[in-house]
Amino acid sequence: MENAEPRKIEIEGKLIFHHHCQKCGRDFAREASQADWKPIYIGTFSVKFLDDSVGQQWVSEPCPETPSPMVARPSKNRMVQRRP
Repeated sequence: MENAEPRKIEIEGKLIFHHHCQKCGRDFAREASQADWKPIYIGTFSVKFLDDSVGQQWVSEPCPETPSPMVARPSKNRMVQRRP
């Protein structure tokens, strides 16, 4: 992972360090009491740790330096139809 300073967030009373890779778009986190970084999904009000199999792959391989199709991104062209 890059050497950028991780963002500190608190969820449900737990201090969590969050790192977002600007190159590939992957998100990682670790609880303050833990040493290992794990892949996460960032929700509006939550952080969900992903399967260990994803973590093993993401942490053991070098950064692909481009976004993966597996990394969800909001669409800029998404249109919302409002009902009257």
